[in-house]
Amino acid sequence: MGLEIKRLNWAGLGVVEVDGRERCVPVTRQGERVEVRWHEAGWGRYIGERLDSTGASSRLDEQLGCAQARRCTGCSLRHLSLEEQRTVQGESHLGALLRLSGRSLDHLPIEWVNGAPRDGYRTRVTSKVWLNTKEPHRWMLSLRPHWGRAVDLALCPNHPQEVRSLVGQVTQWINDESERLGLDERERESGLFSLARVSVQAGGGLPTWIVLHCEDHTHRGSLKASERERRLQLGELWLNDLPLHSLSAHCPEATIYAEAKLQDQEQRSTGLRRLAGPQPPLWHCERGHLFPAQPPAWLPQSPSTLEALRAVVSRCLWGEGASSVEGSVFELGCGVGVLGIALAIEHPQLTWIGVDLEEVSVECAQESAVLNDVSDRVSFRAVDGRRGLAETAIEGSITHMVIHAMRKPLSGLLSLAAHRGIKHLCYLAPSAPALARDLAEGSRYQLDRLYFIDQMPGTAQAMSIAQLTLDVSEELRGP
Repeated sequence: MGLEIKRLNWAGLGVVEVDGRERCVPVTRQGERVEVRWHEAGWGRYIGERLDSTGASSRLDEQLGCAQARRCTGCSLRHLSLEEQRTVQGESHLGALLRLSGRSLDHLPIEWVNGAPRDGYRTRVTSKVWLNTKEPHRWMLSLRPHWGRAVDLALCPNHPQEVRSLVGQVTQWINDESERLGLDERERESGLFSLARVSVQAGGGLPTWIVLHCEDHTHRGSLKASERERRLQLGELWLNDLPLHSLSAHCPEATIYAEAKLQDQEQRSTGLRRLAGPQPPLWHCERGHLFPAQPPAWLPQSPSTLEALRAVVSRCLWGEGASSVEGSVFELGCGVGVLGIALAIEHPQLTWIGVDLEEVSVECAQESAVLNDVSDRVSFRAVDGRRGLAETAIEGSITHMVIHAMRKPLSGLLSLAAHRGIKHLCYLAPSAPALARDLAEGSRYQLDRLYFIDQMPGTAQAMSIAQLTLDVSEELRGP
C-alpha cells in the first residue's frame, strides 16, 4: 500500500508519518501513496526516495523534463501544474505570515503576478566544485543531491542554454587544470588555496561572467593578524598564477573574476577583481536603460520578471495608474539601481535616494544615474540602511520607502520609519517568513495588500511584496 502523503511542507516536500515522527519525500502530491527507501540526512533526519517501477520513473523524469529532479534540492514543485504549485506556495507562505507576524489576514487582498517562464529562467548559478562519483577523478559543478550522485548543473533545465554551456566549459577547464587549481590531493597537502566554488552568469541579455571563489582550506578558527596578512598575500600570488589563459580560450566572451578567501573567524578576502576577459558591456533592461555592473554587484537573476516587479512597486507606492508623482522615495538595498532609476525616469518630479551596504553596487548605481541622465534627482550611498534613513530623514521629507528584506532581521527599521512619518512602504521579501519576521515589530503599519511573484518556478519560493500604510490614528488621538 505504501505511505500516504499527508501534505506538502514549506519546502514543497511531501510529509509522511513514520513511527510517530514526520519525514519528507520529494516529488509527491498530497494524498498520494508511495513506496519509499529512506536515506539519512544527518541530525536524526531522513529523506525519502520514491521506489517507482522503471517505467513509472521514466514517465516521471519525462514529465519533470529532467532526469536529476527527483534527487535534487532545487525543484521540489516541478512535478506540479502551475495552479497546484501556487496552491502549495500560497498555503505555506500565508501560513508562515499568519504564524510569525501575528497579523490578521482576513479580507486581505492577495494577487499573484505573472513570474518567470517555467524553463530556462535562472541566468545565474553558484556551485561547489564536487568530485564526480560517476566518473572517478573527474570534477563537476553541482548541487548537493537528496541521495545518489551529485546533480550536474550543466544539465539543469532551469537555466538557459547559455548558462548550461558555460557551466560545461568551466567544468572542462577545471578537469584540465585540476592540479594547478589545488584540487589534486598532493596539491592540497602542499598548498594553502584551492578552487572551492564557481559562479556564472549568462543569458537573458546579461553580460557573461565567471567568478572563481578560492579558499584557504588548511586552517579554520583564529589567526594572528600577521599570519592573516601573510596568507592574504599568498592568496594574491596564487590568483595571479591561475591558468586563466586556457579558461579564456574555452570562454572567450566571458569576463573572469576571482577572489581568495580565508576560512578563519575573520573570513578576510583579497576581494573580487577582474583577472581576464573583456570589460563587461553595459546591460540594457527592457526599457532601454543602461546599467553597469560587476561582481559582487549582481544583476537580476531572473531578468524576465524585472518589469513586473517595477509595476508592483509602483502600485504599492502610488496606487493603480498613477501618472503624476512627486516627493521623495528612500530605497534600502538598492543594488545597482534597477528600480529607482527606471521609476525616476518614469516620474520626472520624483526624487529617489538609495542605500546599500555593498560599495561596488552603489558605485555601479551612481554611474548608471549619470548614464541615464537622472543624477540630479537620484542619489546612492554605501551605508547601513537604518543609519542612512535616520540621516536622510533629517535632511528632508521622505514620504515613501522601498525595503528589500535581508536574510538577517531588520530590527528597528519599521519603528524608525514610523517615527519619521513615512506613510507608504513597499516591502520586498524573498519569502513570506522573511516578511513576517520584520512585520511582527512594525505594529504601526497596516498591511493593505500582498503580492506574490514567482521568480523561480518549480521551487517553493515566491517573492512576497507587501503594501504597507502608516496608521496615523494613534497620533491623532494624542496623549
